Amino acid sequence: MIEKKMEIKADTGTEFEIIPEDTYQAVIDSVELKEQAKYRKPTETEEVLVFRFAILSTDPELNSRLVWKRIKPVVNAGFKNGNASSLYVLLKAVLKKEPDMEKVYSSEDINGLVDKQVRLLIEVKKTQKDGREYNKVSTILATKEDMEVSAEILEQRQTLEEKRKEKEASTVEKGGVKVKDIPFK
Repeated sequence: MIEKKMEIKADTGTEFEIIPEDTYQAVIDSVELKEQAKYRKPTETEEVLVFRFAILSTDPELNSRLVWKRIKPVVNAGFKNGNASSLYVLLKAVLKKEPDMEKVYSSEDINGLVDKQVRLLIEVKKTQKDGREYNKVSTILATKEDMEVSAEILEQRQTLEEKRKEKEASTVEKGGVKVKDIPFK
């Protein structure tokens, strides 16, 4: 029985202003490894890399806007008649050449992508459930030349990092155990 008085509100998600469809230069602002339910197998989970990109633009309405892309940690160039993995496409864009398929990419390699610039093809899509619009990073391309990263983006990154650390610290209970590490389902 729950003895503490509480209220539970529905989580309706965060609404973001839609970014118009176009190709935008962006900086890889952060990357995190997260666990999510597998597509079409909600009882199973898988790890994904969540890349956060900050748009670089001379238009103040677009500069520093954030977009995210979830990418499976798999590097393949595409099999016969198949598509390359999203991580392969990202590496190719950052490196400006084909990724080394003999290399085993480490977390340090992936973390090293932060602050690299790419071009993103951003599309506007609608959810099947309720028709709400959202942005989708449909492909990642190499830049022609790097742009200057604004102070606004750097400040935004610092603020988001501080919030992430506060959230992580708030999950620690007495004895230093993180709530997410308690093995219950």
